[in-house]
Amino acid sequence: MAQVEWSHLGVGVETGGLDASSQPARVVLAPPTGLAFLSVFFSDIVGSTELRARHGDARADQWHGEVDVMTREVVEQFRGSVVKGLGDGLMATFRVPTEAVKAAIVVQQSIARRNRRAAVPLLVRIGIAAGEVDVTDDDVFGYAVNEAARFCAAAGAGSILVGEIAAISARRADVTFGDPVMVAITPAAPAATAMPVVFDLGGDVKIPLPSPLEKANLGGHFVGRQSQLEALMACWQHARSGEVHVGVLIGEPGLGKSSLLGTFAKMVSSDSAFVLYGRCDERSSAPYQPFIDALVHFVENCPPDDLRSSLGPTAGEIDRLVPRLAERLGVPSPARSSDPESERWRLQDAMVSAIRRLSSYEPVVLILDDLHWAGATTIDLLERLLRIAIRDRILIVLASRPWDPESDPHVGQLLADRHRLLQPVTDVLLDGLARHEVMDLALEWKGRADIEGEQIDELWHITSGNPLFVSQLLRTTGEHELIPRDLPQGVIDVIERQLERHTPATLDLLRVGSLMGLQFEIVVAAAAAGLSRSVVLECLEEASQSGVVVALDGSPLRYEFAHALVRRAIANQLSPGRRRDLHSRIARALEAVPALQRDERIHQLAQHWFEAGDLGDPTKAVTAGCAAAALAMSHFALADATELLDRVDQIALYVDDARTLAEAAVLRAEVECLAARPEARSHQLHACAVATSLGDPALMARAALAHSRNYFSVYGSTDQERVAALRGALDVCSSEHRATRALLLSRLANETTFDASRERGFALVDEALSIARELGDPATLASVLNHRQYVLGGPDFLAVRLREGMELCSIALEQNDLLLELHGRRRLCASATENADIALVDECIVRLKQINEQVDLPAAKWEMVSVQASRAIVAGRLKEAAALVKRALELGTGAGQSDAFVFAGAQLMHLNYLRGRLPSTMDTFLDLTPVEVTTPLVSWVARQLHLSARFDEAQVWWERALSAGLESQVDVGVNAGLVLTSWAYMAAVSERDDSVITMLQRRLWDYRDRLFNQLAPDLPGHHYLALLADAIGDPKGADEHFTMALDLLQGIEAPVMAAMTQVAWARSLMGRHLIEESRQMAESALDSAQRAGATQIVIDARQILEVG
Repeated sequence: MAQVEWSHLGVGVETGGLDASSQPARVVLAPPTGLAFLSVFFSDIVGSTELRARHGDARADQWHGEVDVMTREVVEQFRGSVVKGLGDGLMATFRVPTEAVKAAIVVQQSIARRNRRAAVPLLVRIGIAAGEVDVTDDDVFGYAVNEAARFCAAAGAGSILVGEIAAISARRADVTFGDPVMVAITPAAPAATAMPVVFDLGGDVKIPLPSPLEKANLGGHFVGRQSQLEALMACWQHARSGEVHVGVLIGEPGLGKSSLLGTFAKMVSSDSAFVLYGRCDERSSAPYQPFIDALVHFVENCPPDDLRSSLGPTAGEIDRLVPRLAERLGVPSPARSSDPESERWRLQDAMVSAIRRLSSYEPVVLILDDLHWAGATTIDLLERLLRIAIRDRILIVLASRPWDPESDPHVGQLLADRHRLLQPVTDVLLDGLARHEVMDLALEWKGRADIEGEQIDELWHITSGNPLFVSQLLRTTGEHELIPRDLPQGVIDVIERQLERHTPATLDLLRVGSLMGLQFEIVVAAAAAGLSRSVVLECLEEASQSGVVVALDGSPLRYEFAHALVRRAIANQLSPGRRRDLHSRIARALEAVPALQRDERIHQLAQHWFEAGDLGDPTKAVTAGCAAAALAMSHFALADATELLDRVDQIALYVDDARTLAEAAVLRAEVECLAARPEARSHQLHACAVATSLGDPALMARAALAHSRNYFSVYGSTDQERVAALRGALDVCSSEHRATRALLLSRLANETTFDASRERGFALVDEALSIARELGDPATLASVLNHRQYVLGGPDFLAVRLREGMELCSIALEQNDLLLELHGRRRLCASATENADIALVDECIVRLKQINEQVDLPAAKWEMVSVQASRAIVAGRLKEAAALVKRALELGTGAGQSDAFVFAGAQLMHLNYLRGRLPSTMDTFLDLTPVEVTTPLVSWVARQLHLSARFDEAQVWWERALSAGLESQVDVGVNAGLVLTSWAYMAAVSERDDSVITMLQRRLWDYRDRLFNQLAPDLPGHHYLALLADAIGDPKGADEHFTMALDLLQGIEAPVMAAMTQVAWARSLMGRHLIEESRQMAESALDSAQRAGATQIVIDARQILEVG
């Protein structure tokens, strides 16, 4: 029986996606046992046997699955817990009867909605009873359970029967019931009273079109474009049948993209589509703005009950972008993630999931207008939607100019690669109207039929059929004219001529508005222009009548320019000085006017203070720019944040306030490090220096903690400057800032991983862990646990790493933090490999793949592919491993990871050895290896040279390792395995030195039943102990260790690694003149090596057989 998911007592993990198989596992707390008062809910599909007989098991299972998913989602939405599936329905419990009844109503409404668009309708009956039940670990028992089951069986198709106790509670929540009915529960008991629920199945949700689409073509002047409309409607028909389609509408300014979109939107809206509309603004740098605008309009116009059903569990997640949504629906706002990249993923995933969720409710048309102005974050989110949404009822319409030099390069790349998308893409190209269409447009404007053909020819020629230009020319002429007597020299002339008819006050207001963007807020524009309310209203009435601007619905009151060219023409009239002065006045007006959308206001202030330059307030410009950059960073719009900080740097030349400049420097470091850019280190060290010069503890900590990844900066050495910054921040960190101290301590310990004093690192992470546990803050604790995974290396701490790795993954699940789980799973995978727990390794890899399907991070993919390569090496899949190593190197290099070559190089060298290619690649490897290679790698290089039969060179490197001494190299936990295996190999094949061998035997003993797993997976400790025993003439010890090594490797199904041990054992036996035993061992190794393509093992085994 299924375990009760007490989601109202436990912690749920949601991704918001529609594919249940890709969601992370749900965290379920153990249910309480014993007696409890609960409401029991039974559901059942009516006529399921007949359904299977008529349509077959496959289709019936598909439909049953739809109903099951629908019902489970509703149960969770109303804080219920699914107890178990019942074949054609399910059993659930609720703590409150009202929630059980409301859930039942929503289930019936959802089924009804599904039936309206399905070829085969399904009907469900539901029974509910409340009472005291007995809860066990995996089921619920009691009279109320029997009652609910019988009520369900007695209910009619599409109806709900509720017991008396539950009905009394539900009545208080305005639930209506019909006449009572009597239902027999058991033959011995009297019949029970059940109340049928009276409810409305609801109809299609109608959402009004967004204002820009609704107001398109209000004047009725829309002609032609029939082929374009037909193309868009064909896309719509594909999308509404369940296949995401993309329509790309391309046209120059003025060709009527907005008019076409408005006409098309009205057509599909009447066909039950949800039309979501967002426009990219030239002057807006707010992250995801067009998507936010699209969802805000939907949320504001959708009834709460339908909103709750249509958005489902995604509602809470998008609350941070759609203001007051969670409050309106009565759902909690989710906690922010501890990891920036994971938080960015959650924001994007929530918005993508919301759009996909809506498409399961009704088909969706998502229109992104003026895509050429889109920022990097908008394109990033759009690309995420295009990667995930494949089999959804969504039509995505992208409207853009062919090319604009001011566009973000990501826009151009997306449009250039659009036909490589997974979804079908239809290009809808707009060019000028045909001559007869210009004639039709002129007839509509002038309202007369006696227009001369020569006039139409001239109008068509000078406008190239551009509808805006044609309309503007027709607007400026008299009743009997088509072309102005003084012909304009371009479109701007036409617009300027139209503007000349306005009063000076109107022109002043329009000039201010033109600098605020395509849309402008009236209160702000009026304050900046210095006009009274009455004058402003007169000006707007004049500009509206002339068609320059149109009023927008909503609050605050906004107006929009009729076309971007109108706004540009007005703005271009301004001199540079006048332009800067107006930007300064707009910024001051923005500061004085309260904002409903705080995030939007932050970006507006930054832009206008930037544009004001030296005629504004440079200090305020830097402060506003930093606020906007920080906001962009919090939304993980790192490209936007960098662009804002570049502008901050320009205006900072006029600022002499040290603290303001320090804040900007620290923020720059945080953004650069988060983006993992090459210049991040220099920016971080500069920020540390600036913060230190101010003596500001908070800034010093922020600067020191900025990092590009969750572990040490450079493999094999210590970044002393970063260490100094961390220590400096610790010195001034006050006792009350304990979380900051824990973060600094653990980061310092990780950063000093390769220092000589290992005990010091232990002390640092122990203190950090003690503080984090006392604080009880999951984010701080998770960060500390992550750093401890690197500091606590070696066999002595393997159990600790395994335990804390599990805890780290558990916290990640509780926080719904996929990136944190990714880090935890990767480290857990490494520890499990060392522990020879291959089942846990495989479990971690499966989960890593699931996470990476949802999180688009190159560094995360690099780490996952590196882990997959190691697993393939252990399994003996050498060809697959080589391809994965190559891919890992590409990903790691592309992600700016300094360790990419080290890790890939070690894995590749191991594979080259196994495949017999090491001698031919050794020169290339040495050319790429720095002369001053880090000490831990010296013995490893010696080993590779010896395996390549370059014995003299190997001896030179081995002597370098001996002169450095073993202890200084194994003191660093992350190096211990690499050093010990290399030393053991070289000690076994070199001139006998009993003191070195005895020391190595002592050090290897704790590793005897562990796999070494530094850089690349290696043989267990027993293998190397066998080599050392053989080297000092201890055949019994050698055989014992070889036996244990072989048993371990065969137990984890590592055939090539087992063959390597067999070859080494065969050599030992041959040296003792045990010819037959040696041949048997070599033949076994040869068989495994040939199957895996391990050429070197094949060669070694054959040499032994030839000698024998």
